[in-house]
Amino acid sequence: MKGKKQSRPRALLASISVILFIIAGSAFSQSSSSIVSNFNGNSIAGGDYIWFSAVFTPTTQISTTAATNIFFQNQTISFTANGVNYNLSVPNSEVTFSPTATTATTVYNASTSTWVTTLPASGNLSGNAFLTGFAFHVPAGGLAGGINPVTWSGSFSTNQSGLGINWQWAAAVYTSFTSNYGNLGIKPVDSNRLSSYQNSDHAGTPENYESYVVGGARGGGGSNYTGSYSGTASDDPPIPPSGQLTITTSDTSNPNVLQTRSDKTYDVQGTYTVPDPSYKLYLTRTWQVRSPNNVYGQANQDANSPYRYSIPQNTFPQTDDFGDFSPLVQYGLETWTLSYGPANGSWSPIVLATAQVYIYPKSSATISNALPAGSGATSLAASYQGDAPRVKVEVDNSYPGGTTWVAFYSGSVQTASTSIPAVANSSYTTSTSDINPQRFVYVDVGNFIPSTGTYSIQVLQNTTAYGAETLAGATFTMNPSYQINSVVGITK
Repeated sequence: MKGKKQSRPRALLASISVILFIIAGSAFSQSSSSIVSNFNGNSIAGGDYIWFSAVFTPTTQISTTAATNIFFQNQTISFTANGVNYNLSVPNSEVTFSPTATTATTVYNASTSTWVTTLPASGNLSGNAFLTGFAFHVPAGGLAGGINPVTWSGSFSTNQSGLGINWQWAAAVYTSFTSNYGNLGIKPVDSNRLSSYQNSDHAGTPENYESYVVGGARGGGGSNYTGSYSGTASDDPPIPPSGQLTITTSDTSNPNVLQTRSDKTYDVQGTYTVPDPSYKLYLTRTWQVRSPNNVYGQANQDANSPYRYSIPQNTFPQTDDFGDFSPLVQYGLETWTLSYGPANGSWSPIVLATAQVYIYPKSSATISNALPAGSGATSLAASYQGDAPRVKVEVDNSYPGGTTWVAFYSGSVQTASTSIPAVANSSYTTSTSDINPQRFVYVDVGNFIPSTGTYSIQVLQNTTAYGAETLAGATFTMNPSYQINSVVGITK
């Protein structure tokens, strides 16, 4: 069964989620922005440094109850000087407006090459905030003044729908500097109150190197530590796509593996954010058969998938319950993939998340007379006119973690219960890691019959997920001619 439906309580259910979060590298999750400007007429000496810095200010309301993240990635600064084309790679930037932050800070994460700025969500910026920066060591021979054009480009994304920003960049020259960005002491905001640098310097000022600033690039030296700003570019960063798949089963017996039985349905739910609600969601299932040696065969796609779903509204993230599904494989693995793409199929869907569930067959058992062929063996459903047989019990595919046993008692077959006692040496528990493909138990029923009458033999299994169940049962009748001590002809 499949289809969207309302979410329901999940008491006593097991679930597992796998999430794949996509930010960089997708043309559908970022907006490109660039600003073209120029340097002033001052030449720049070889060995000096150009400190490029970018700042921004939001143009829409920032949430004061949830963190807002702005990402500026895939950045380059490009220009041509002395016949050389320069294409400088700028560190990534991650800005967080935090509801719990009380001061503004900027640090550099060298392990990820990322500028990390945290701003109070409820604070008044009173101007710009630092976005990102790059120090360029001027080569020998220096650079002539008046370089034009100088272009800063990059890609924005965010987690807040409808966010708008304005950004600018500047450049100043320093005679001494460091490429160890953590030692620069970057002022995070223009404000003279929101950071530890309570002065009138611009956001992006390298406070620890102010004394080395000189004229050049876009600065005139003196107290202009960042240089003058370029023109302003506006951007409405998209929300990066993200997704999570949650598969829910009724089996809680294995905390490390999500599993279910082949005769049981399981639920698939997705939580997702996509750049455009006009896209379609694609839910795809594949299945693989498992061999007893824990080897999985080739992946086969569900003939009915991918299931396609419309996105009902322009509010993200959204959570949809895709419905209950019956396993396609008796013993193996089923893999689900959530992706999104255009309704017209103009490009291949982009994967948001995957999740897997292990499928185990339902246990079964057979009860048969163990007398050799030609010895007068009869069905257990019949009345016996002589010796009671040795009974052979065959149990197939014992469920992981389940306990299986054989019971023998007077009367008809009972409703399965853990209170039904086991025949001695007939009980065993299967490993939680896999099924037990086959097991045999032999019962000399003559040892359990005190008199004539009706008797039953029952094969039971108890699992954490499904409780006590009857795998097989048989009833037979012993008449007065039965000799209880006789074992003639009884053999395995």
